[in-house]
Amino acid sequence: MTKVVFRRYPDGQVIALFPDIPWSGRWGETTSYMHVGQHGSADYSHVIATTKPATGKEYAGLLDELRQSGYDNIKIVKRAKIQNYEQRYPEDNTCRSL
Repeated sequence: MTKVVFRRYPDGQVIALFPDIPWSGRWGETTSYMHVGQHGSADYSHVIATTKPATGKEYAGLLDELRQSGYDNIKIVKRAKIQNYEQRYPEDNTCRSL
């Protein structure tokens, strides 16, 4: 199951955050997906702080695009804690809680 958090920027763009899929070993950096640019990195805390929760109507198109891209077992959540970065990347000293 893939957790996804959908958020809306002030300009109306919607971003999908994957809190359980780190982009790199850097703490707080998670995989994201948008219509334009598609997969990329995102600072989870920053995105949460600068966006609002997207409604089902607002994220419907992006959800369809994700499913067409192979995400077929999605669990939509409002927020999630980023966990286990230290365990996933123990050799990377940039991975530590703030």
